[in-house]
Amino acid sequence: RTRSERIHPFASVEEVEEALQRMANIDEPLVLELPRRPGQKEIRWTHLVGDVAEPPAPRAAVPVAEPQVPAGPLPGALSVRVAKLEEIVAKLAEDVEALKSLLS
Repeated sequence: RTRSERIHPFASVEEVEEALQRMANIDEPLVLELPRRPGQKEIRWTHLVGDVAEPPAPRAAVPVAEPQVPAGPLPGALSVRVAKLEEIVAKLAEDVEALKSLLS
């Protein structure tokens, strides 16, 4: 909660958990709940947007199941939207270059 204060002022940890649960339960989840490690008080989460880093290895000797985190682009509509935006940006870059050549 304290790390997110600059982005959104959550009233309680429960409110943060509710927001994370909503983001995890949509068609294309934005976050993933990580398994609790020994000695941890709160549940940890990781994002599924952009480059997804591997979660850190557990510190304890007790084996903990690693979450299934997608290694590549996100499936579904989000990746389609990103691909379309990349095409638009490439076209705009071509248009800018064409305008530059007309002006010089």
